[in-house]
Amino acid sequence: MTAIVGGVALVLIGVSAFSVARSVGLFHENIAETGFRPMAEALRASGADLACDQGDSGYGPDNTSPWYKAVFAAPRSVSLPDRVMEIAAKEGFVLSELRLAVPEVPQKLYQGTDSMRTLTVATFRNGATYQNGATMSDCTGSTAARDRPMLIELSLEYPSNTTGAAAPVEVKSTEPPPDRASWYDAEFGTFDTTTASGSGAGAVAIPVGARAGLATITHTGSAKFSVSAVDSNGASTGDVLVDSLGDYSGMRAFGVQSIGTVPSALVVDADGPWRITIAPLATAPPLALPTKGAGDRIYRFDGPGRTFALESRGSLVFELRQISGPRAPIIVAFDSSGGFSGKGSVIAGPSILVLHSDGNWAIRSREDYAQDCALDLCHTSFTRGSHNDRMAHSRLPLR
Repeated sequence: MTAIVGGVALVLIGVSAFSVARSVGLFHENIAETGFRPMAEALRASGADLACDQGDSGYGPDNTSPWYKAVFAAPRSVSLPDRVMEIAAKEGFVLSELRLAVPEVPQKLYQGTDSMRTLTVATFRNGATYQNGATMSDCTGSTAARDRPMLIELSLEYPSNTTGAAAPVEVKSTEPPPDRASWYDAEFGTFDTTTASGSGAGAVAIPVGARAGLATITHTGSAKFSVSAVDSNGASTGDVLVDSLGDYSGMRAFGVQSIGTVPSALVVDADGPWRITIAPLATAPPLALPTKGAGDRIYRFDGPGRTFALESRGSLVFELRQISGPRAPIIVAFDSSGGFSGKGSVIAGPSILVLHSDGNWAIRSREDYAQDCALDLCHTSFTRGSHNDRMAHSRLPLR
């Protein structure tokens, strides 16, 4: 009987100990670590070795967010920044905003604004020493070796298990700062967005006060389709937004390359139904790398001067022009006929990027990410979210 009571007591003590341990998170699965496993396997398959890792399941009295952090060493043969971007995209993360993280150690950092989990990536190369002993004591002092010249730290964070609040990661808006938005309005004008539709030949009045703008255009047909700008006298301003055959869907700018007169209407020549939305250029989407698409697009560019890696599968034209204002010279980042694979450079923004293409295209960072950063330590952050242009591969297959 004593043995039985003792056995019961031991079981009760064990249950009590298990409950206490569970309450402080000792037996909870770290969902951040579990979520990171596919990325870890892909990195290992690319030749990277795990140097150390650490994490917290997020349960317990401190109610922290689940997180997992790992440091990998990669060989010179692995283009790690591109590879990490590829892996992150496959796991549903989207590249977001660029900013300086620490004044005394300039870094490029992308963070999400609309996700429930955040992946932050820091790359150490060129002999840089990894020192983050506060959270990764096992890796303190690790230095990129000759055969593994790059260390990369990946940190995955989820919302709090107890509150459901978003992970405590500083988030900044991806919209341009107020002064940048004011710059676009001051340079190109602001007005209320308007939409018009029709079939066959027609004209769309440009809102009063609009010196320049963004036109989102669609057309369904089989013959010639053209859209051009005219002034109040019906004379051409020199802006030919579209000149194509058959169906069309794209974004074009007007008023930024005019020959001097102010546009008052867009004249349409079509054999089928069309739709045109006219909006201020400040409403153009910001360029976020990597990105891919098809046809004509307009982007805001507020970043520093840099070089892009570019690819096109079109048969006729592929060009990117940068416009820093209606009176500024136009910079031709690249201009090619047919398929293209190479590089193109732009100066620092704010500016408008006008991409003109008759086929599929892709824009991404250069393979040498360290030169883009001009630093030994660069930060990149991906966030979980929905994105139609989500990158599927580092070279953005054009399908």
